[in-house]
Amino acid sequence: MTTIAGSATESGEVNAKGLDARFNGPVGIVADGAHNLYVVEELGKTVRKIDTAGNVTTLAGPANYEAGNVDATGAAARFSNPEGICLGVDGFLYVADRFTIRKVSTTGAVSTFTGVIYNGSPTGWYTDGDPSIATFATPYGIACDKNGNFYVADAQNNKIRKISPAGVVGSLAGVDYYHYGQKDGQGAGALFFEPTCVAADPSGIVYAVDGESHLLRKITPDGTVTTLLGPTEPSITGSTELFAASALATDKSGNQYFAIRGGIIKRTADGKIIRYAIGGIGEIDGPLPVAAFRSITGIYVDDSETIYITDNNRIRKISWQ
Repeated sequence: MTTIAGSATESGEVNAKGLDARFNGPVGIVADGAHNLYVVEELGKTVRKIDTAGNVTTLAGPANYEAGNVDATGAAARFSNPEGICLGVDGFLYVADRFTIRKVSTTGAVSTFTGVIYNGSPTGWYTDGDPSIATFATPYGIACDKNGNFYVADAQNNKIRKISPAGVVGSLAGVDYYHYGQKDGQGAGALFFEPTCVAADPSGIVYAVDGESHLLRKITPDGTVTTLLGPTEPSITGSTELFAASALATDKSGNQYFAIRGGIIKRTADGKIIRYAIGGIGEIDGPLPVAAFRSITGIYVDDSETIYITDNNRIRKISWQ
């Protein structure tokens, strides 16, 4: 494990190279085909870019942490509460931003892809439909698939939403704000409780971390939900802890990667558990048996199985030698 950029002891909006750069609450992370990294900052209200030389720049959003919902380019754009990010097949970045899904070009032009700000009533939070009427309630994770669709962990709506390439929003599984729980089933027959992370594999399977239920869920294309892990997993977390994953990603082979307090876990497509970075809580780089992390909030895995994470205002990398 190595630290690419940022500092564990200082936060801010400093564009610089490598460890001289500063971040403010980085969460979602993704890479493009040229190996540039893109990070959304929940506290900084920005999208940052890290090029292959380690240079950090602000792609979109303000330098003064000002929140809003302004479609514009670069520093003139405003985000409300950006959390998740994915790279679409069209080459644009898509950001889950409190009540809407935003679209960001690689030159920093921000537009609203789908969703409108609701009227303040819980009954207005979960409208399906075209971009001009669809609503969300605190979308956190977002994933893109190879067919141009998007999947959103719509936390306060207790459901997983599916968005077409044209921005039309539907409900893949789960019910609404008023109905939550741990029930497996199909579509509205399944229950979630504040899902926070979502990932899609190449076969069309969607995975979600169900935050308040402490579950890892699997969702097939027809909306059938099954529970893979949780709420207790003594062999992973120990007998005294609830299963609690803080970030989620998949790779090209359908393996899942997630972070828990005691390490980074790889769950293979056949259910095998492999542990990475098990050195405990801290800021230690180095071989995985001794590497430590503080608070992982985002994870991305590229085609070579290089793992990128956001961790306590730092961007870090696990590469294989």
